[in-house]
Amino acid sequence: AGPGGLGGGGGAGGRVAISVAANDTSNLSTQADTGLGGGNGQTGSDGTFAYKGPGASIFSLTIGDLAVLPQGVTPIVGASPVFSTITLTNSTATFDANSSLSAGSLISFGSSTVNASNITFTANSTLFVSTGSFFNLSANNISFGSNSPIEVKSGAFLTLAAQSMTGAALNVRANGIFRQTNTVALSFTSVLVETGAEITYDGNSRAVLNFNVSGDFNLQTGAVILMDSGGY
Repeated sequence: AGPGGLGGGGGAGGRVAISVAANDTSNLSTQADTGLGGGNGQTGSDGTFAYKGPGASIFSLTIGDLAVLPQGVTPIVGASPVFSTITLTNSTATFDANSSLSAGSLISFGSSTVNASNITFTANSTLFVSTGSFFNLSANNISFGSNSPIEVKSGAFLTLAAQSMTGAALNVRANGIFRQTNTVALSFTSVLVETGAEITYDGNSRAVLNFNVSGDFNLQTGAVILMDSGGY
């Protein structure tokens, strides 16, 4: 039992990795989810599922599901992890301090958080915040290869803090929100803010909107740059 008879905490999900050398004709359903706590006990942290299909050279990584919101953090260890795609669903993932993560794409569902040191998105990849989801990303350095946008879909919310960021096009779709949570200049190749969408800051003295845009900045009719209570 937990403190004060609140019930025990839930166990964390495990680690599953599958590598397929020949054809994959299975209809395999896999998950490594957090365990529920007893009574008022906390849930655990999500496990991970890594998959490498026929002909693939690197693994994709999946963390979490839409059913349970974990209260623990999923650590991803290694100095230089490489994944073709990272999919997070209601999960919080932390990569080792001073590690350098390489990702083909990063996709967020539900409410998720990633804390990392260095992230490199390869060419033709996407940082994708799905419709209606919330994603919090914090890293020291983030770089994007060519043709690699940040997509904040309709009704989605992305909060971002980075000490340096280069190479991405930022697309905030209708009714989506992008929020910068520090003061460092973020470099974009272009910015699109669709009708009903919003770009804003964290609302405290340690955050501003600070963009360097090398290409077009397209603020559509009905889109908003929100700086309420920002001072001057």
